[in-house]
Amino acid sequence: MWSSFRNSLKKFKEIDVHPHICCERAEGFTTASFESTEVDYLDLLYGLVRCIKPRSVVETGCHFGISSTCIALALCENEKDGAENGRLLSIEIERTNLEHAIATAEAWGVLQHIDFIQGDSVDYLTTGAIPAFDMGFFDSTRTRRALEFRAIYNRTKFNRNAIAAFHDTSRHRSMSMASQRVSQDLYLSELDKILPLAQGCIELTKSRGLRVFQLP
Repeated sequence: MWSSFRNSLKKFKEIDVHPHICCERAEGFTTASFESTEVDYLDLLYGLVRCIKPRSVVETGCHFGISSTCIALALCENEKDGAENGRLLSIEIERTNLEHAIATAEAWGVLQHIDFIQGDSVDYLTTGAIPAFDMGFFDSTRTRRALEFRAIYNRTKFNRNAIAAFHDTSRHRSMSMASQRVSQDLYLSELDKILPLAQGCIELTKSRGLRVFQLP
């Protein structure tokens, strides 16, 4: 199903949608929209869910639900293969975006695997009733993503060996997004502070970048 959903997306060259410098090699990446995660990183996200077999995943900033549907499709495949039923908690502050996301998930038959929440992600993760997560994908406003992670971490709501993936982490973005250099540098510095809490990290720097932490 992921292949069918992937093929249904109207794709644009990443280099035509966002500013980049040569070493980010964005000409080899595609995206479904300005706000959407690159399809290439969605492939990786799908693969991580298939391999980790998470029982509970959290996503912040679902936009129109492309990444939400990607994750849910992987959870469905896991269940078909005999894994425990997995659920996605997806938090989006914009109601219009959430309505699009719900419609996308429903169209692809995965809405039953997703709990969509409309609201402030940091507030909800700090005070809301949340499960313990095996995986997190943080893709909301960049300067809030570390706060979202800390809200879960401080409540000890990450399970053992949980995975936390952060989008837009290429250190080159401070140069390619000159107009947003301050906010990007702040974002990266806050992610660097997470590293001592993790047992390992993979930092991918191509296109907009992705950083994946594994917790102890």
